[in-house]
Amino acid sequence: FARAMRDRAADRVHDVVRVLPPPASGGRLLDVGGAPGSYALPLAEAGWDVTVLDLPESIGVLGDELSAGGVTAVPGDLLAGLPAGPWDAVYIGNVTHLFDADTASDLVRRAGGTLREGGTLAVQEVVRGLSRPGHLFAVTMLLSTDAGDTHTEDDYRRWMDAAGCGVERVVELSGGDHHLMLGTRAT
Repeated sequence: FARAMRDRAADRVHDVVRVLPPPASGGRLLDVGGAPGSYALPLAEAGWDVTVLDLPESIGVLGDELSAGGVTAVPGDLLAGLPAGPWDAVYIGNVTHLFDADTASDLVRRAGGTLREGGTLAVQEVVRGLSRPGHLFAVTMLLSTDAGDTHTEDDYRRWMDAAGCGVERVVELSGGDHHLMLGTRAT
């Protein structure tokens, strides 16, 4: 399943790496829910010091591959807490659709709180109203998760504002199904 997720993300990975270059002196990036390594491994290759937080079961299956690629794997539940920062960037990729609006909002707010001043919050998702399959994907999430859903650009803007990282840019990723919302932690 994880390798299939990597294959599915392959077209978008280059866009994300291009939009999230590491600081000149390197930087610490937290990939929330990134155990498949789809983005963590290429971001590490680009120069980030990447840490992935994901469920212990996922880390148990994929941790060796992440470690071999220079990525630190931390087992944990993103709903229970995030590794302490400060981080130069936090990347939440294809995670918020698993949750209802309140839970997703809380995750985004907590992620913003772990950033250093001037750090980047990057949230990648299928965005209802922007992404071609947004409405259909919302139905899929309602049927296959306890409370999952797609969320709108306005939702992400509110959540990232509340996190102190207002959306500065929305980037359509290759294929048009996913968007990357970027904000900078207020100084």
